[in-house]
Amino acid sequence: MEWVSGGELLERIAERGFYSEQTAAKAVRQVLGALQCLHSRGHAHRALRPEKLVFASEAEDSAIKLLTAGLGVNNLLPTAPPYCAPETNKGAGAGPASDMWSLGVIAYILLCGFEPFAGENGSASEPLHQHALHFPAPWWDEVSDSARDLVTQLLQTDPAARPTAEEALQHPWVRGDTPRTQHMDATVRSLREFNARRKFRAATQAVVATQRLVSPEKRLSRVLGHVSPQEETPPRASDERPGRC
Repeated sequence: MEWVSGGELLERIAERGFYSEQTAAKAVRQVLGALQCLHSRGHAHRALRPEKLVFASEAEDSAIKLLTAGLGVNNLLPTAPPYCAPETNKGAGAGPASDMWSLGVIAYILLCGFEPFAGENGSASEPLHQHALHFPAPWWDEVSDSARDLVTQLLQTDPAARPTAEEALQHPWVRGDTPRTQHMDATVRSLREFNARRKFRAATQAVVATQRLVSPEKRLSRVLGHVSPQEETPPRASDERPGRC
C-alpha cells in the first residue's frame, strides 16, 4: 500500500503562513480528479470528509491523496452530517452525487473555516432546505463570487441538480481562472479553531465507539466489580443437592 506522510489537508493549511483561494481551488481540483476517476468506473467513495484528504509527503508541492472509505481516522464512525448528503439521511443510499455534496461541504470549510448549516434549527442532522445555505459576514466578505457559485452548485439538496465531478472540473474557479490571490488570514484562524474542535470531537466519539465494542459481560464486570479467582469458592460436594445449578 502507498505510504502518505504529509498530514491532513486542513491541518496543513492551518499551519502554513500564506493561504489563498488559489490554494483552496488547487486542493478541490485534485480531489475532483480522484472522484472523477472513481465515478467514471461506476464507484462512489461514500465516506468523503476532511480526514480522508492527506498530502503524499511534506514537500510544498505534494499531491493530495484521497484515502479509501476503509482507511484513515475514526473508521468506526459513519459519515455524519454535514458531510452526509440529505438523500442519504433519507435512506436513499449514497452515490456519486452524494460525494459531490460532501466535497461542497469541504470546499465551504476551506473558504471560511467552519461548517455550513451549523446550528440550523438546532441540529445539522435535521432536514435541509435550500434557504439554509448562507454565506455569513464577515467571514465570506472577501470570498469571490465564483467560489460561492461553486459551493452553491455542490450543496444543492436535489442530487440531480449537483454537477458531476467532470462538470465541476470545468468550473472557472476550479480551473484556476477566478480564485483570488489575497491571503485569507481570518479563514486560517477559523480553521485552527475548527481543527481543535474536530480533533476533540473525534477523540470523544472514538472512545464511545470503542466502549460499544466491549462485550456485555465485560461491561457488567466493570459495573459489579471484578471477582478474583482466589475469591471464587467452588461448591463442596455436601452442597450439591437436587435442583441446584
